[in-house]
Amino acid sequence: MVNEDAANGWLDATFRAVAYTGPSDVYAALFDDHPDSGGAEISGDGYARVAITFDPASGGEIESGPAVEFPAAQDDWGEVKYIALYDSQTGGDRIVPAQATPTVDVLAGMVYRIKQGGYVVTVP
Repeated sequence: MVNEDAANGWLDATFRAVAYTGPSDVYAALFDDHPDSGGAEISGDGYARVAITFDPASGGEIESGPAVEFPAAQDDWGEVKYIALYDSQTGGDRIVPAQATPTVDVLAGMVYRIKQGGYVVTVP
């Protein structure tokens, strides 16, 4: 589910001509399950959220720009099942979560990557 503040801002901007400014930066965060179902963000062992950019929207969807890499895991992170976008590198508000495809068991020494165009947000 999309963050309620972001959804309301987009709706007001689109249907009421009310100015809306999205976050200046967007960060990808890795989760072991859906954040709304008790999933926990990966932590420790070299983990940190990474900045992610997006190409211009087209056809009702927006895709991530250039590939991004998380820091190398210093120890096993476990299985990454979801990737959520946040408006801050730590804390902050979640914008939208998406299922990681495929899910990956990140082991010590591995680098988790989101390929170019690998994160897509669609407006139905």
